[in-house]
Amino acid sequence: MKLIKKIAVVFTILLAAFFVAGILLPSRYSTQRSIKINAPINKVFENVNNLKKNMAWSPWKQNDPTFKITLGKKYIGLGASYSWVSKDSGEGLIKITESIKNKSIRVLMDFKTQGKAEGYWIFKKSDNATIVTEGFIGNANGNIIAKYFGLFIDSYLGSYIDIGLKRLKRILEGK
Repeated sequence: MKLIKKIAVVFTILLAAFFVAGILLPSRYSTQRSIKINAPINKVFENVNNLKKNMAWSPWKQNDPTFKITLGKKYIGLGASYSWVSKDSGEGLIKITESIKNKSIRVLMDFKTQGKAEGYWIFKKSDNATIVTEGFIGNANGNIIAKYFGLFIDSYLGSYIDIGLKRLKRILEGK
């Protein structure tokens, strides 16, 4: 009986520590990656701003055979959108909320039951090339599990961003 009580006390202490640590974690999480693409800024911008062209390099569809995308009525520029349904990734919607030609793009990512986040791209001319930065910003809004998820967002989501940027580079550089 004493062993069961000790196990229960240790379990309770660990559970309390998990929740206290979770409360102290930051609510905001983010990641970003950049790549230099040997292509004019307008070509790089066009391939991100056009969600139909985006499908050729986006890592999400290529890595999940159940990923089904439906383009919105508008698929280029401000207000453009697509939705997805996937066995592995659930369902969601991406909508361009800001599109400043050859400068930046912002998107709302609605993961439905998993919450919302913001994605962004920044484009900078560099000699005869373009530096493109893609990023992701989320907020756990007090959800302790989401706060723990935020600790791993850079290693998890950052690798997907890297894959997408490298695919975009290959397409635009013709390699």
